[in-house]
Amino acid sequence: MALLTSNPKKEHATIKVNLDKNTIDRIQAYLSYSGIETIDEFLEKASNFVFSKDKDFQKRNAETQ
Repeated sequence: MALLTSNPKKEHATIKVNLDKNTIDRIQAYLSYSGIETIDEFLEKASNFVFSKDKDFQKRNAETQ
């Protein structure tokens, strides 16, 4: 079962990233496996997953807001 799943579209900003080709290939394979439609959606979900699991970041982020 996929750890990440597809969600409805939201308003987004555009960024440019450079990734290792092996990483891109693995992301593409995960997209096929999980049903996630775009790398954009994958990166957003993966980022939010990290944010939700990193307790030190959550604490720091709460202190700066």
